[in-house]
Amino acid sequence: MDAEKNLRKEELGKKRKVIQIAVSESSFGDSGETVGSTLALCDDGTMWRLYTFCDDSQDWEQLPPIPQD
Repeated sequence: MDAEKNLRKEELGKKRKVIQIAVSESSFGDSGETVGSTLALCDDGTMWRLYTFCDDSQDWEQLPPIPQD
C-alpha cells in the first residue's frame, strides 16, 4: 500500500518533503574513524536513512514500514 502511495505522488509530480530529521555520529577503533547516520521522516510517512563513513556518503535507503499490529 505504501509503495502505491509513493507511486501516485511521483506520478502527480509531487516531491516528498522531510518533516523531521535526526543525526548521529560516532567514532570507533584506534584510528578514530567516524560513522554518521541521518534519519529522515517524510510527509508521506516513509522513513529514510543515509550512512556516512569516513566522509564517504552512501545513497539514501528507505526503511521498512513500522508494523501497525
